Amino acid sequence: MADDAPMNKTNTWSQLQSKLILGLLTILPLAVVWYVLSFLIGLLSWAGRPLVDLLARNLGLSSDGRGAWVYNEYVATTLAVILSLWIIYIVGVVASNVLGARLIAWFSGLLGRVPLVKQVYGAVQKLIQSLSHKPDGVQRVVLLPFPNADLRAIGFVTKTFTDAKTGQEMAAVYMPTAVNPTCGYLEIVAIDKCVETDLTGDQAMNMILSGGATAPDVIRIGKP
Repeated sequence: MADDAPMNKTNTWSQLQSKLILGLLTILPLAVVWYVLSFLIGLLSWAGRPLVDLLARNLGLSSDGRGAWVYNEYVATTLAVILSLWIIYIVGVVASNVLGARLIAWFSGLLGRVPLVKQVYGAVQKLIQSLSHKPDGVQRVVLLPFPNADLRAIGFVTKTFTDAKTGQEMAAVYMPTAVNPTCGYLEIVAIDKCVETDLTGDQAMNMILSGGATAPDVIRIGKP
């Protein structure tokens, strides 16, 4: 009986550990989804809240009188998110026609004349454009030896260029971190160091967001 007591304690501790790990693996995806949604909702709320306050003032609503419900934190956040999504949709509709595209191009040119703003806006605009077009001479999604020669990390080729001294073809590769692709590294490497894959941009991003759990069953690595 004396020998059974330590064994029972060991079994109990093992069961407790397994249940904790199972609970963590169950909650972790929900926590990641909650984190992403909280970030997006917070961003949309931050963008739309000034417009909600402006509309409320123009309608004669005040926080201590008629229309006080509008200034409730949950109501104001919900209205701000809805208003931001509506504006994004309207911008998409405008950008889809010729006149709207010209108007947006004119506005972009106007921002390009503002000091400091033109550097930030231009850099972000070029990044989005580069991710929406396949670069010349290399696949969009590549693998690079990172953080050491025995490992490979997913990267997105954003631009290709030529080394003026050696004439070697080079690539700028953005390597996002899992599970937060908004952070990452910029690598400048020779194109022949980039290992091509048949992954699409969406597949690669899903792999990064899921920590590799959504990887396809078969991936071609290297040139066909």
